[in-house]
Amino acid sequence: MLSILIPAYNVEEYIERCLESIRNQVYKDFEVIIINDGSTDGTLLKIIDFCKKDSRFKYFTKENGGQMSAYLMGLKFVKGDIVGFVDPDDTIEP
Repeated sequence: MLSILIPAYNVEEYIERCLESIRNQVYKDFEVIIINDGSTDGTLLKIIDFCKKDSRFKYFTKENGGQMSAYLMGLKFVKGDIVGFVDPDDTIEP
């Protein structure tokens, strides 16, 4: 299984586009761990709503500490043999 880590801080503008691009992949054996890094905008609400629609997507929230601290936290939750890192403003082609 593939685990994908996404740090998210104040990215409500484009987080859904990123998550949707991952959900639409042909390869389906993956999990997505989203770390909300203390967002102060609507990022967390968009993440929660998206995760309700697909059980492969999980989120965790922490105080703001930066991208690296979000990745380090996310590594504690991965279950896959392979880990990929995606920025929240990225989209992934199928």
